[in-house]
Amino acid sequence: MKLTGNLGLKKPEGTDVVNIDDLNQNFDILDVEVTKLATVSEAGRMSAADKVKLDGIESGAQRNTVTSVNGKTGAVTLTSSDVGASPTGHTHTFAEVTNKPTTLSGYGITDAISSSQKGAANGVASLDGSAKVPTTQLPSASTTQAGIVQLDDTLTSASTTKAATANAVKQVNDAVVAHSADNVKHITAAERTAWNNAEANAKAYTDTAPEAMQRNLGIFNVYKSGKDANGIFTIVEYKRADGTLYARSVLSGGTSPQYTTRTVTYYAADGTTEIKTDPYTLTYDADGDLISEVKQ
Repeated sequence: MKLTGNLGLKKPEGTDVVNIDDLNQNFDILDVEVTKLATVSEAGRMSAADKVKLDGIESGAQRNTVTSVNGKTGAVTLTSSDVGASPTGHTHTFAEVTNKPTTLSGYGITDAISSSQKGAANGVASLDGSAKVPTTQLPSASTTQAGIVQLDDTLTSASTTKAATANAVKQVNDAVVAHSADNVKHITAAERTAWNNAEANAKAYTDTAPEAMQRNLGIFNVYKSGKDANGIFTIVEYKRADGTLYARSVLSGGTSPQYTTRTVTYYAADGTTEIKTDPYTLTYDADGDLISEVKQ
């Protein structure tokens, strides 16, 4: 039995018995070989990619060996100057660049804001030298709108446009805590005024009240007049050391010696201005002795 020269396929001769296994073996070899791609060392089919490359080679193209580049031979290493290019890191100033675009859209910028809108109404805020928005372009805070505020570290400011510092708030809080912890009765300014007025009124009343006046009568000079037939003085005057009248007691009503009313009139420091007048009802027992004086 003979074999083919390339793939070694079996070729039965006229006197050979045809074996079906030989035929199957031939087909298996062919199935592998017809799909094998060519390599640099072994023949085979051309791939589709290689076919594209082959078709891209221009007619008449040649494969030549380069012996030198720009006068250099061997393992050539090219620099930018060898091919007329700028060296690595070479730069130009913006002014040196020619044919620059004259509009922002020429640079591909389509969302830029015009400089005329900086700091303008309904525009955008500008920045000062410290890269901050100037306070003149920010609204001031108030009790009706948000905005910028100035900090105030005092405890006495009544401003409605400034904000208290944390230190000021802490001082107030510390004072409240200390106030809550003590046992002293604290009053408001209004209460203090009311109490002071009450004290003044009480003092004035004490100085002019009948009871106090009566208690003080012993410290004044006494002058009696209006003596009736029974030897009773119906008028008694109490005068200060300077001679001004302090009080005058007058008996009236009924008949002597059992007068039914005693009227006491008190005078200011000038001795003439009446401050108060108190009438008293006098009562007597069966023996005619005075037993009570009741203020009317």
